[in-house]
Amino acid sequence: MIFTGNINKFNPCDLLMFMSNMGKDGILTIKNENEILSITLKNGLIADAQSEQADAKILKVLYITRLVNKEQYKQIVQLKRETGLNPRQIIEKLELFQINKMDEAIKLGIMDVIFQMFLLEKGDYEFTDIAIDDSFINSLIDYKSIAIELMHRLDEWHETVKQLKSLDRVTSITEAGSKANVNSILENNILKLAKENKTVKEIISLAPIQSYKALKSVKTLISTGWIALSPPEKQDSVQIDSKATFFSDFKIFYKKILSASENQSKIAKLMSFCKKYFDIIILLTIKEATIIKILSSFKDASGRSIYKNLENINIEVEPVFTGVIKSGLSFFGKIFSSAIFDNFENIRQNGECTVILLNKRDDESVILYAALNTEDPDLTPFHYLELLSLLIYMPNDDKIRRVKIKNQIAVHRLSKQENKAVMLIKTLNDLPPMPAVTNQLFKLLSDPKTSSSDIVNTLSKDQSLVAKVIKISNSSLYGSFEKASTIKQAVTRLGFKTIRSIVLSASTRSFFPSSNSSIGILSQGLWLHSKECAVASKKIAEIIHFDEEEAFVAGILHDIGKLIILIKLFDEYKQIQKKQASTKKPEISIEHEILGFDHTVIGELLMKKWNMPENLIRCVKHHHSATNEDDILVHIVSYGNYFSNIYNNRVDEKYFDIELTKKILNISDESLEKLKDKIIDEFQKIEGLD
Repeated sequence: MIFTGNINKFNPCDLLMFMSNMGKDGILTIKNENEILSITLKNGLIADAQSEQADAKILKVLYITRLVNKEQYKQIVQLKRETGLNPRQIIEKLELFQINKMDEAIKLGIMDVIFQMFLLEKGDYEFTDIAIDDSFINSLIDYKSIAIELMHRLDEWHETVKQLKSLDRVTSITEAGSKANVNSILENNILKLAKENKTVKEIISLAPIQSYKALKSVKTLISTGWIALSPPEKQDSVQIDSKATFFSDFKIFYKKILSASENQSKIAKLMSFCKKYFDIIILLTIKEATIIKILSSFKDASGRSIYKNLENINIEVEPVFTGVIKSGLSFFGKIFSSAIFDNFENIRQNGECTVILLNKRDDESVILYAALNTEDPDLTPFHYLELLSLLIYMPNDDKIRRVKIKNQIAVHRLSKQENKAVMLIKTLNDLPPMPAVTNQLFKLLSDPKTSSSDIVNTLSKDQSLVAKVIKISNSSLYGSFEKASTIKQAVTRLGFKTIRSIVLSASTRSFFPSSNSSIGILSQGLWLHSKECAVASKKIAEIIHFDEEEAFVAGILHDIGKLIILIKLFDEYKQIQKKQASTKKPEISIEHEILGFDHTVIGELLMKKWNMPENLIRCVKHHHSATNEDDILVHIVSYGNYFSNIYNNRVDEKYFDIELTKKILNISDESLEKLKDKIIDEFQKIEGLD
């Protein structure tokens, strides 16, 4: 059973009460723009709960209580980033201490997740009815026993927020606070964060205690005069905007710039982004070393935006601007002196700035100068400005490299098509598994009679799960000298308990659209093709005495780039499918027409990001373009892909060099005919699955 809905139509407190009264085993997942929360229920009782914030708090508690040292703390953080597993699972694998010693920390995390849920005003939720293994349970919490206390805490929270006016106010430690004799570890931790000028919201997130207790402690320290708050009405918008806000706006402006057809319109949209986040913006049009037009916007001492338009200024004596034009490399560094700035009164010249080339045609160039009067490398919009500018103009360099040159970072540009793919992969951490497959796996993993081959066979039905288990099996937590490249190797290395954790994590971190939606229907066809390619590749490997399991995995993953496009660029995916059906042209060429890149490019980028085995990466990259230089596995997968396409009347033989592949694989015409019959038989069996 899967139960879904929206938080704004079902109060979080009532939702959890309803789930608890059902008395079922399962996972309740809540997802909004900022975070994903998951709550595990056993017979209606709360068995576990997870969020990124709660996991961070658990780790800090373990460090403060000296259950882990500084090096172990860093190791766990890195392994969590690599595998996506929670702190308990990683610590259990590393055998750092008896796992029951972290029971109190885990309970702290559970309570914080539930309170986070209570604070939500919007977001989607999904309850999946699955059996919960007792080995994953520390202790069971009756929701009814904590509901009244948490709702009381919720009232206190809202009252305190009302008194403070905003949680985005910046904290600072007072003279009294710096001299105070502090015995409490918690208060000492909060004072350290205030000394770093964290906002109240950041302190709540970073403090090693439940969120509501952290806020209460902040309020107490303000009352004692040890912490001061910046006035909310004078707070600088750039300073209080979080990375999440930068990223949210980046996505909005990314789409706006991408949809604009004219360069002038793209630049105008980029300027809108700059006006929101930068104190100084200057757009220069330069011809034959002379500025023929300057459009500027900056904020004066009162915060008011001032605009000026100046012309006919020579830039031959401006080394930074001329250097950017000649090299095509962007400048990032401290604000520098320039005769151009002499034209502006009361302009502040401290902080960070960037100079970016936005257009270069013949002897005319357009350059953007943007500056911030702050110096916080951890919280600035420069990175997002750089990525957005790549949508407007790139020199002819084919690769991207960051080169540190004294005080600046120069960026060698990607091709425009590659850059779109790179930015998409940067924002992608996980691909959602199919619910039908995860539910089947949960049933198998709850049955003591389940064999390893049962798990391998079921995992093989889902691209994202195949990629995930192989990725984690090759992480530093589980990896060995030799990389795992088959599902069997990965399952053997990880074990059933870890596989269950991976499936749980994957199913709660992202929702896959329902099978009756448009995206769900299209996904069925994509998964069927992947299965066909995998089965065909395995049969080809069998007759040439190659590793059959490796060929099967390579076939399953070969079109993972298409899955990315389906999930992340659904409208474009529909356009590609529609055009392919009407023109009968190969999808790869249509992808280039519509996206500017194809699924092999974006698939390769994701496989590299996940540190997948090199042989699998090559199959994803070259299965449409295998040559004499490619290894046997690439040709096996290319042939498997071809068989599936021919079987489904999707492509003509002229799009595949069958003679080259036959030669590489050393397959005779007689063997080929027998192979075709076997593969068709296997395809017909596949259609009966699921």
